[in-house]
Amino acid sequence: MFYSHRLFRLFPVAMALFIGTSFSYADETALPVSDSLQAKNLTENSAPDSAVAKAPSDSAVTIPDSAVAKAPSDSAVTIPDSTVAKAPSDSAVTIPDSAVAKAPSDSAVTIPDSAVAKAPSDSAATIPDSAVAKAQTDSSNADTILYQKRRPMGLGLIYEITNVKASNVESNMRRKGKNYDVDVDISNLIGIASQYYINKWISLFGAFAYNRFDIDYTPRDKSDKERSITANNLLLQGGFQIGFSFLHSQNYQIRALGFLGGMFGYSFLNDDYYMNPLIFGYLRGIGLQVAFHRVAIFAGVRSTHYYFHTYDSSHWDNDDYGFMLDFDTMSCPFFSVGIGF
Repeated sequence: MFYSHRLFRLFPVAMALFIGTSFSYADETALPVSDSLQAKNLTENSAPDSAVAKAPSDSAVTIPDSAVAKAPSDSAVTIPDSTVAKAPSDSAVTIPDSAVAKAPSDSAVTIPDSAVAKAPSDSAATIPDSAVAKAQTDSSNADTILYQKRRPMGLGLIYEITNVKASNVESNMRRKGKNYDVDVDISNLIGIASQYYINKWISLFGAFAYNRFDIDYTPRDKSDKERSITANNLLLQGGFQIGFSFLHSQNYQIRALGFLGGMFGYSFLNDDYYMNPLIFGYLRGIGLQVAFHRVAIFAGVRSTHYYFHTYDSSHWDNDDYGFMLDFDTMSCPFFSVGIGF
């Protein structure tokens, strides 16, 4: 009974030892997990490389380089250059030059020079020197040549107040073997004039005009009274002008001119003894031209040389029956009013 009582008192202690020993033994004798099973569990718990882009996870994982382009992540990663163009990311990355043109991004990037010409931009562009020089040339020459380009041709009337001095007249008249003294008076010239600009320095001019010679002749031996011949002349004049504009704009110009030209014409004599002669000559002068919009006024002085030689119709080329007239009109004032086209 005594032993039974002692056993009864030791029973709880034995049970406690037994339970403690059982838990310790269970921990020590737990079956070890094989390496293959651990790899399988790791595989099941870790996303494969090909699926990294599909595995959103808050845990830190190691992502292979080949999958970085497909892995959306908020963590800072190193992205290889070959995949930068395909990697949408809010993180700061280094973009290779070859991918800049293809990379839509709000971040600041460096644009290669080859793409600058194609990039529409509101920023100030660099203009080539050749274009600047051309623009400056066009701007500086615009006022000088614009009027002449807009009005390259002019057409109007010309009027010359003509006079001739006896000292400037050379003549030789023979009628029926007699010599005659000649006195010449000349009318004013009137005609149609034209002008055409070649450039800002040189222009062409032309005129179709009319004037008249009043020729008085008297025998040198005074054996007969004075007689007269009238010569009505149609003249064609033309030449070139050289000048410069010292005041000019788009709609007006003031131009100083010097000119030189030739003349050809035909004279109608009211005399049955001599045939109608051809007239040859030349002219030169200076003037000032003022043009305003379509209207141009040209005024100055000019000198004209006239020459003709004719014969009796039955004694051609025989000086005993010929008449020669050679003279100059000196510094005769003229003016012309025209319209530009």
